[in-house]
Amino acid sequence: MSDVLVKPGDVIYLHLSDAMEGTSRRATLEQDSGAQGSLMAMDNNTGDVLAMVGGRDYALSQFNRSTQSERQTGSSFKPYVYTAAIEDGVKPTTSSSTAPSVSAATPRTTTRTTTKAP
Repeated sequence: MSDVLVKPGDVIYLHLSDAMEGTSRRATLEQDSGAQGSLMAMDNNTGDVLAMVGGRDYALSQFNRSTQSERQTGSSFKPYVYTAAIEDGVKPTTSSSTAPSVSAATPRTTTRTTTKAP
């Protein structure tokens, strides 16, 4: 067993705070979130791809999230919903609830009359 804590090539995640301890800056260890994502930047006028990132580390995952992943439904219809809302006068600062709505139904009495065939 080696007594070496870190070796060349190791990646250490640190959070540097604004707090100072004497003349030294305070740092805390952070964990790698492991999150993967993608980015596609396009020129709206020409449709040219300006930048495309398919993940954060090719060595960890060769799956290109920009070109190979399937989009969630919300990703495709949100622009239409937001555009319609803005055209209806909804402000970006307007909040809305996404909680299910419940309405109280009034019970109705049904009277059924039946007649016998002669």
